[in-house]
Amino acid sequence: MPSGNTHEFTNMVLLPVSLTFLQPDGLIPFIAGYLFSTFYLSPDLDIPQSKPSQRWGRLKIIWIPYQSFIPHRSIISHSPVIGSLIRLMYLTFPIFLTIFIIFKIIDEVFFEGRLSILLEEDTSILEISSYLKNLIFYFTYGVIVSDLIHIALDISSTFFKGIRKKINQKVKFLKI
Repeated sequence: MPSGNTHEFTNMVLLPVSLTFLQPDGLIPFIAGYLFSTFYLSPDLDIPQSKPSQRWGRLKIIWIPYQSFIPHRSIISHSPVIGSLIRLMYLTFPIFLTIFIIFKIIDEVFFEGRLSILLEEDTSILEISSYLKNLIFYFTYGVIVSDLIHIALDISSTFFKGIRKKINQKVKFLKI
């Protein structure tokens, strides 16, 4: 299995290749998602000692439930797209839930429940919403591409180790 350094180096080398088919308005969120996944949201978050886990510092405690329920290299953590989306949802759900609760409290306390109606009438909110959807899409796309490279490197490393092992067994057989 490749080391964390190998994964990071490979992802950094392949980042320019990953950018070739993107539209210009998606470059920055894609790069942000790609780098965030490479260094913080890697499929190897299922290992407490991994570099991505350690980078979270004191916040790594948020990943303890994930690490206790998701075995290393499982179909959940190391599956293309699904693993990426699960980690993103695991990380963002508590954040969005907190924002939603705060919004509701502010709405009820200060606006008597009318804030959502005011926001619905404001058409500039729709423009912001469309812009945010675009940012989220490209950020998520960057996370997924980074994870795909990580998973491809794991699979190819395992494959070539198996071939090398078979060759070594045949060479030992020929020496006897």
